[in-house]
Amino acid sequence: MTTLASLLSTASNGAEGLSRVRTAVAVSASSYGCGKLLTQMLSITGTAYWCRTNGLELQALRTGPAPEPDSTLVAVVAGNDVVPNAHPTMTFQVLPDDEGNPRVYVRPDPFGPVWSGIGLWHEFSHVNDYHRNDLRPHVNTAEMNQGTEGRAYLLEAIAIDVMTGGTFLDALNAWLQAGGRDKLATGASLRWIDDVQRLLQGEGAEPVRSQANKDLRGGGLGVIAHLADLAYPTSLKDLDDAWSFGPGLVAAMARMESASD
Repeated sequence: MTTLASLLSTASNGAEGLSRVRTAVAVSASSYGCGKLLTQMLSITGTAYWCRTNGLELQALRTGPAPEPDSTLVAVVAGNDVVPNAHPTMTFQVLPDDEGNPRVYVRPDPFGPVWSGIGLWHEFSHVNDYHRNDLRPHVNTAEMNQGTEGRAYLLEAIAIDVMTGGTFLDALNAWLQAGGRDKLATGASLRWIDDVQRLLQGEGAEPVRSQANKDLRGGGLGVIAHLADLAYPTSLKDLDDAWSFGPGLVAAMARMESASD
């Protein structure tokens, strides 16, 4: 059974990490090609209101002010609560409520604040997609799913870049040029993900706290490496969006999943 202390810890890490990512992005946003998306993200990530699941209902984690009308509810999943329509291995996921408003769900896991913040930043990209009407409740098309994943991983890559002091994406393109693209094309093994992990510096190199934490971080970095390969030689720093790379990225994600079986 999940304890209240672990729910509060998850919320505290997530809120701290998301704040740190937002602050770093705000300082560096002009260095990236997707400045319009980053401005939207800085706005939408400021609306987080933390709560917990209680069966099928949500309740505040602490006593205090009620959420504002435009708040995005971020719910930590309590105990063995089942979130309808959630992926079975969900750690971070956005799902619409009955009225079509996006909610962010977080399952407690021993993440540090930086990578909690990066995971939430990715999910808030999907919150922004709902607000842009690029994702619509009860409408599920391959184009939407693929395009919004391309965009979310671009924004996650930028979050990682700012948390590594602007070093990650340059190092990733250098790795691709020095033979990384051949490793991605082979696809028989995912050992190259360790190469990408070693590119992390500064706050982005926050120590992992569990094997599940390591696997989730490695999977995200692997997808970002494939996105950078699809955009190569253009750096992800210079893209204004990555919607068009969605189909190729989703195909690469499927190959990664097959290679990990």
